[in-house]
Amino acid sequence: MKIGILGFGVVGQGVYELLKDKHDIVKILALHHETNDIFCDDFAAVMQSDIECMIECLPDVEIAYDYLVAALKKGIRVITSNKAIMARHYASLINLALENNTTISFEASVAGGIPILHRLQDMKEYDQIQMVEGILNGTTNYILDSIFTKNITYQQALKQAQELGYAEKDPASDICGRDVGYKAALLYNTIFDANVALKDIYIKGIEYLDEEALAFANRQDKVIRLIGHIDQNNVFVLPFFIGKDHILANIKENNNCVMIRSQNMASAYDIGQGAGRFPTASAICLDVSRPLRNQIINKATIKNEQRYQFYLSKQMIDQQFIAEYAGQGCITQLLSIDELAQIVKDQQVFIGGIYDQSC
Repeated sequence: MKIGILGFGVVGQGVYELLKDKHDIVKILALHHETNDIFCDDFAAVMQSDIECMIECLPDVEIAYDYLVAALKKGIRVITSNKAIMARHYASLINLALENNTTISFEASVAGGIPILHRLQDMKEYDQIQMVEGILNGTTNYILDSIFTKNITYQQALKQAQELGYAEKDPASDICGRDVGYKAALLYNTIFDANVALKDIYIKGIEYLDEEALAFANRQDKVIRLIGHIDQNNVFVLPFFIGKDHILANIKENNNCVMIRSQNMASAYDIGQGAGRFPTASAICLDVSRPLRNQIINKATIKNEQRYQFYLSKQMIDQQFIAEYAGQGCITQLLSIDELAQIVKDQQVFIGGIYDQSC
C-alpha cells in the first residue's frame, strides 16, 4: 500500500518504524526535516504523490482537519490519532468519507494501545453492548495512583507526571476531564452510530481535588479514579471513590483500563498503555491493516438518568439532598447526573461518585 505520513514527531516516527518494511512509505510531511525523495515540507507534495492511505500525526488541530478533509474529498483512506478533531467534527468527517467511498479510522484516538474501537465494532455484529466504562487518561491515573501509593500531594504527583512526560506543561485538558470527554464521545458514537459531542457530556475532572476528599477516601478505604462512562442513555466523566479490591482501583501509573459489559458476557477488562510512541503507532497500524467501518449516523438522546451517591468536598447544596455529612463535605442522596448538575452551582468543588460495583 502506498502511504503518506503527516508529521514526524514521536508518533509519526513510531508509525514509520512499524510500517517501513511492510508498505511503501511514499511521502512524509515533516517541517523540520531535510527534504528528499520521501520527506517534504509541503502538503501539496503529499497529495500529488498517488498515495492510497494518509496517516495524520500532526500537533496542529486546525491544519490537520483541513488536511483530513482534502484527503477524504480525493477518496484517500485517512487514519488519525487526533481525538479532538474526531470528537469535534465526527459527523462531517464520517459523512465525507461515506460520500467519497472511503474511510476515516481513529483507533489510536481512544486508549492508545488497547484496540477498543475495533473490538466494539466487531462485537456489534453479534452482541448488544450495554456499557463501556473505565480509566481512559494515563496522566490523571498516574497522578491519582501516585497520591495514594506514594503518599504525596496532588501538586507533587502532577510535577512528577510532567517530568516523566506523562503530562503536558499545560495539563488542563487532562486534569479537567476534557481528554476523557473526547474519548467518551468517540466510544458512544462508535457503539451507537451516533453524533454525541463534547457539549453533550457531563464532565468533572480532578483539578479541585483537595485534602478533604483524600481524607474521606482514606477513611472509607477507597482510592479515587477518573472514570469515563458510556451506555445508551448516559455519557459522563467523573472521579469515583472505588474500593481498593476493585480492578479499577489497581490500575497503576499511566495505564488505561476499559471495561465492556454486553448481553452475551458479564464484564471483560482490557488493560494497557494509553499513549506513547509504539502503543499509539500500533493502533494506527491496526487501522492500516483493517480500517474502521464507517456507519450512517443516527440521532442520540443523552438523558444521564443513572443514579449514584456523590461526595462533595463542600456542604453547599440544600439539606434535602444530603444523606450524611463527611467532615467539611457531604454525601448526597441517590441522584442522577442531570439532577446533580442542576443543584450544584459552585463549579470549583470536587465531586466524586461513590462507585457501586453493581452499576
